[in-house]
Amino acid sequence: MPLLLSGAPSSSPPPPPLAAAAEALRCAPPVSPPLHERDVQAEAELPGCLGNPEEEEEGDLRDAEKRVSVDQIRLNRTKQDLDQREGEINKAYARQQEMERSLAKASRDLILQVNQINHMKILVDEQDKKIASSQDLLSQKVIEVEKLKQDMLKNDEEAALMRSEIESKEQRLLEANQAAAHQEATISGLRSELKERN
Repeated sequence: MPLLLSGAPSSSPPPPPLAAAAEALRCAPPVSPPLHERDVQAEAELPGCLGNPEEEEEGDLRDAEKRVSVDQIRLNRTKQDLDQREGEINKAYARQQEMERSLAKASRDLILQVNQINHMKILVDEQDKKIASSQDLLSQKVIEVEKLKQDMLKNDEEAALMRSEIESKEQRLLEANQAAAHQEATISGLRSELKERN
């Protein structure tokens, strides 16, 4: 019974969603530190800020610059982490794509081999039928040859019987000829005697 194998390689999946998430985080605005961290920083800097307004403004600017710098460092680290994760995801995605291509090729090769096997099975079945037909024909020929041998033996027996009968008839004919010749010789002798007496 021919083997059946169905299945086709699935279409390529869409790009991994983590790449889009990484891009969104890369474009996100700087993240401010949590509220409790800002309170701690404010309390630590409070004694230094009790001066004139210009000094307070300069201190606020320095604090703002520090917070921006810290936020920028954190953002850079976050971007680096996301870039690293994106690279790992892309490598995994590439490996998955390669595995899917290999699987699709293996599936095509398997289907081809199954089709070849089915074709070979058909050829073998046809050859088996031819061999079986040839065996039947050979068996018939053997029967016919055996019958011819029997007929030849019977004909040989009949020919031997006929030869025996012919030989027997020839022997009787020879004996008859010899008897006739003997009779003719006897008759000839009697005639000769009769002529001499007369």
